[in-house]
Amino acid sequence: MRLEISSFEYTDLMREHFRRPRNVVYSDVEEWNRRASGRGSIGSMLMGDSLRIWIVVEKDAAGEERITKLVWKSYGNPTVVAATSLMSELVTRGGGMTLEEALALTAEDLCDQLGINRSAAGAIVSHLALRDAIHDYFRRTGQNHRIRERLPQIVCDCLGVTDEEIEEEVKNGAMDFDLLQQATGVGTGCGACHELVCQLIEEYLEKYFY
Repeated sequence: MRLEISSFEYTDLMREHFRRPRNVVYSDVEEWNRRASGRGSIGSMLMGDSLRIWIVVEKDAAGEERITKLVWKSYGNPTVVAATSLMSELVTRGGGMTLEEALALTAEDLCDQLGINRSAAGAIVSHLALRDAIHDYFRRTGQNHRIRERLPQIVCDCLGVTDEEIEEEVKNGAMDFDLLQQATGVGTGCGACHELVCQLIEEYLEKYFY
């Protein structure tokens, strides 16, 4: 992980959360695996950029399920670290968001608060991992009816390439960025999606081939 980031690239808040991340797990992963109400992940710990999230869900006095704790571990880049650190504060503030409020939190919300470009891959990764953790909680507690079917997410704004298209092409043999770009054209516009595309390729490789 790069320890210094350019003062010309990121806002003060992003630099603050990258250099002093909140609620990060360093060594007690197994403890959180046992303690967590739900776990979410995206990417591969073995292959590089990745994120794991653990949430604790408790009922308040009115019986509403709220996220009272969110901890995380990342082998990702500065944007992943900053966005997840900020998210861990937002969802647990003031007694914690309800699960519906947390599901309504978007990657764009995180980017806006950090003051960075809305296409930042790290915020998208954080958002997807949180959603995965909440859905894991629903499955563990027999609330499958609350799991929302995830709509395809546009990864490449320039060409409208979605994560589902990328997943399908990786399954069909596009196992690196160049092959995927030949198949879909992803990243041939502004190139802002390159980081997230590479993370998704790694995730799908691990899911289907490792």
